[in-house]
Amino acid sequence: MESQFVAKCPRCQTLLKLKWDYIGKQARCPRCEIPFVVPAPESPGKSPSPPQRPRSEKHPPPPIEPVRESPIPKAQFVQLPGKRSATKKSRPKMAKTPSNTGAVWLVVGGGILGLAVLAGLGFLAVTAVQNRLESVLTDAVASAAQIPDGSGTTSTLENVIAESIRNADPGEEVYLKAVTPILKSLVERDDAALYGQLSTHCLARVDPQQFVPGDGDQGTPDDKLLRDVTLEQFQEWMQKSRTHFGAPQGLEHAYVITIDPLVLSGKGDRIEAMISIGSMPGSIPAAIRKAAIRAQIRIPFGPEAAAEIASELNVPVETVLNGTAEGLDEFETAYFNAKLVLVDDGGTLKLGYFEFLPPSFLD
Repeated sequence: MESQFVAKCPRCQTLLKLKWDYIGKQARCPRCEIPFVVPAPESPGKSPSPPQRPRSEKHPPPPIEPVRESPIPKAQFVQLPGKRSATKKSRPKMAKTPSNTGAVWLVVGGGILGLAVLAGLGFLAVTAVQNRLESVLTDAVASAAQIPDGSGTTSTLENVIAESIRNADPGEEVYLKAVTPILKSLVERDDAALYGQLSTHCLARVDPQQFVPGDGDQGTPDDKLLRDVTLEQFQEWMQKSRTHFGAPQGLEHAYVITIDPLVLSGKGDRIEAMISIGSMPGSIPAAIRKAAIRAQIRIPFGPEAAAEIASELNVPVETVLNGTAEGLDEFETAYFNAKLVLVDDGGTLKLGYFEFLPPSFLD
């Protein structure tokens, strides 16, 4: 049995490649960004084991231990509607006409040549129309994942936040507004400004794996934790994070995961707590935890992906890497996740905990 199967987004009908263990879990379509529960495939085949049933209220789960979110590759597109193929269509070869010195054969050969030229021109015209139609379809699909900003480019951070606030549940708007300067500092790589928005609880103890995820689920030894973090230490580790993920180029998406005090305390459902607060230390009082927010930070494409995209768009690779190439909106965005927990620090909402993570099925 193949390790992946094909599922369809219930909203935009985009076909996605998913792993078998995604079935029954919530995923987010990378095209329209609408969350949905992954259904079992309709085609016959061996189905994976069903997920375990949740514990009943009579038997609540034990107190939560910090759990790190496991990175899982993002769902892959199978075939987007209107996606232009990188492989050019080859024109059919004409059979060679036997040579003859007679005038009759010369006339016949000229006629065949003329027909071949006309056929070739007709083929090129049909291909141009087809490519244009495909391009229009691709633009229509890609625009569903963008917020117009009047400039024809990818949305600004302010527009993304404004759209998030419009779609937020009651009571969440205040936290999206409070996180805006934090995200702005992160995207603009202003480490000093970001450092100024960290709470005293956050500065007291920082795990290096919050900047760069570890290879496994093993925690960082106590003697390797950063205590009473200085600006110089914070700048050093932010640079390591940019080296690992890539330099931020913009904000793709942001939303409030939860404002539920029970989930934020880490004493509720274990999975919900892992998604919301990750490995947030218990030393940060539950009473001051106000909201968990997840954001997708756009980063440059990797060298191989950039080379492939540059070839298809017929542009220099450098313009793909720096994000200035026209037509990049047709391609899936490269990004990393920022998990941010806001706390009440002396009457001001500040960043109490953060984790930078690779893409996962939660996106």
